[in-house]
Amino acid sequence: MNKVNFFEPYLKRKYNKLMLYVIESIVAILLIISLVNAWCISTMEKEVVSVSHRMSSLQKNMNVQENHRKLKQVNGILRNLKNTEALIREKDIINDCLIYAICNCVPKNLCFQSINIVPGKVKIQGIAKDTLSIAQFKYTLEENVYFQDIFIPYICESQEGYTFTVMFDIKDVQKDATK
Repeated sequence: MNKVNFFEPYLKRKYNKLMLYVIESIVAILLIISLVNAWCISTMEKEVVSVSHRMSSLQKNMNVQENHRKLKQVNGILRNLKNTEALIREKDIINDCLIYAICNCVPKNLCFQSINIVPGKVKIQGIAKDTLSIAQFKYTLEENVYFQDIFIPYICESQEGYTFTVMFDIKDVQKDATK
């Protein structure tokens, strides 16, 4: 014989309702967790974009600072060059008058290969067609008031003519005027 339980349908339902509440709670918790995660991911993405913008602006600022540093360095070099140019102009080591004075002494059959000018001294290497042109060049240098101690240490005959070297000192007009 079977026992009849009249409350059995109600008991199963209660069990089914409890399962339904548990499943609904789990789904709700999972949904809330996924929404919270989505919100956190969105917030982090916004922070990443903000940080990347800050980094790019900082990098641009660093580039600007580097360019300012380079500009200051270039301006310093430019100032040094201007000071050096002013010192050279003050000393007037090689002026046009010296070059013209040397050029005016050159005879027709003579040409220069090199001219070395250091403070107070000149060394000229050149080629002449004959020794007379070299002698004439030395004589005109001796006649010039700007030059002294003219010396020809080297004359050699070559295929082009005569190769020579002339060395002389530049007179300091201010020192000579005080004597």
